[in-house]
Amino acid sequence: MTEGSLVQRVLVQSDSIRSVGYDPQNSTLEVEFRERGTYRYYLVPRDVYDQLIKAPSAGRFVSERIVSGHFPFEEVT
Repeated sequence: MTEGSLVQRVLVQSDSIRSVGYDPQNSTLEVEFRERGTYRYYLVPRDVYDQLIKAPSAGRFVSERIVSGHFPFEEVT
């Protein structure tokens, strides 16, 4: 785990995202962006995380399904 992180993140192949992680007990998703730091998103269903991991473009998926205001969030770094 990185400093300030709640979950173990995995690296993803993306120009905009370095890593993602999910805590199923708290329905919390962490996204480490390459340029913007790390954000924690709350109330994210497990199936959304599973779709993110399988998405052909992690950056596009996060932009369209996560960042666009669907989930409460906070910056952690």
